[in-house]
Amino acid sequence: MNLTKLIYVGAFLGFSFTQSMAQTKTTSSLPAGKKFLDPANIDATVNPADDFYAYANGAWLKSTPIPASETRWGSFNLLEDFNKTVLKELLEAAAAQKGAAKGSPEQMVGDLFASGMDTIAIERLGTKAIQSQLDRIETIKDQKSLLAVIAEMNVEGLNPLFGFYVGPDDKNVTKNICNLFQGGLGLPDRDYYLKPDTKEAEIRAKYITHIAHMLRLSGEHEAEAKQHAEIIMTMESEMAKASLDRVSMRDPYKLYNKFFIDEFSIRTQGLDWRDLMSKMMVKKQDTILVGTPEFFVTISKMFQNYQMENWKTYLKWHTLHRMAGFMSSGFDIEHFNFYGTTMRGQQEQKPRWKRVLGVVDGAVGEQLGKMYTDKYFTADAKKRMMELVNNLKTPMKTESIN
Repeated sequence: MNLTKLIYVGAFLGFSFTQSMAQTKTTSSLPAGKKFLDPANIDATVNPADDFYAYANGAWLKSTPIPASETRWGSFNLLEDFNKTVLKELLEAAAAQKGAAKGSPEQMVGDLFASGMDTIAIERLGTKAIQSQLDRIETIKDQKSLLAVIAEMNVEGLNPLFGFYVGPDDKNVTKNICNLFQGGLGLPDRDYYLKPDTKEAEIRAKYITHIAHMLRLSGEHEAEAKQHAEIIMTMESEMAKASLDRVSMRDPYKLYNKFFIDEFSIRTQGLDWRDLMSKMMVKKQDTILVGTPEFFVTISKMFQNYQMENWKTYLKWHTLHRMAGFMSSGFDIEHFNFYGTTMRGQQEQKPRWKRVLGVVDGAVGEQLGKMYTDKYFTADAKKRMMELVNNLKTPMKTESIN
């Protein structure tokens, strides 16, 4: 399980954990000077019978600014922030450790964190860090080689055109099945491309400018980058028209479309899904679940209607987009300025160590979790937590029976 997800469980169980930490003389799970229930947060000018939320939190809401690096702030964020500070100590110790056994949690976590924090090397590399991926795109000559590159990018987790994953069959949960889903967009969803509202129109214009800036950073001339940005926007807008909106994507019946693989290949002419599945390291499968069939029908037509050079530009952009946070500061800052500030209103980037922590947690979260529990979740703490959980389960079981 991703370690940061456990933070939310910790928020509910934190009091008992804090007490056990205090008894074992280790770090508390509660930030210094903070209380789980603090009367200072109450706004006594509000009648709790009228608005209990404003009564219980009013003073805190009035006195607590949202940090510039955040777009929301609350008690869960406080707990998460404190937990990340504790994790930072583990990461820095692992990165400084010499001679850690290869394959050990300390080696895997320490090396990854150290590489992410080595900004000198990252700045020196620039686009060289992803040059092999850019060179691979340049090898595309026809639709067959285009699909082969897209399949390789999906295996690497870049997913430039569509989503692909393996998960339980919703109508037969004892079996896992391959799933295809719409994708391919650089903006959050189809409405940003299709709504005529002024706000969405402004975002589209800024998005095109952002794409052009990223392409210029990669070495393209200004006029070329602008032209390519317009082409990318045209392609993504066509994909958006074939995508389901957010309301439809909440309907599990609309998203459950099972096909025989050969049947779906016929429906999406030019796409040999058996061959594509093989390239995505999946073999001996007869059926597939497709969340949005019409999206893939549109994609199959776009392969015929757009030149290979357009597709190469599209894949180049999505590679830059996906990898911006791992590259030199020009790409990183440009990416944040659009997706952080323009799209989300975030005024400052999170500190680099927090962003690298997120990468470590996503890549080797199990190893980081082991290091965390070894140091902080003592046997006594575990015993107290199990008692707390069992004390909750007993009345809940009784209630469910009654």
